[in-house]
Amino acid sequence: MADLAVVLKEAAADEGAGENMAKCSFCGKELEKGTGKMLVYISGKIEYFCSSKCEKNLLKLKRKPVKARWTATAQAEKKKGKGA
Repeated sequence: MADLAVVLKEAAADEGAGENMAKCSFCGKELEKGTGKMLVYISGKIEYFCSSKCEKNLLKLKRKPVKARWTATAQAEKKKGKGA
């Protein structure tokens, strides 16, 4: 974790009105202003999390959003495969 900047901030603290709402990097849920966490890597990459569940699944457990059945990306993938 040497490349992580331990910078956790309120997710949308300096964003404008509800227009530019961030999406959770894991599950795809839209974050309300003033909620969630924002993780900034040293490289400049930014990840947003709506809950500690999403944060732990991505960072600690190293899970892929497509394999977690409850995420929006997994549900979209399932729907895409079902229609074919």
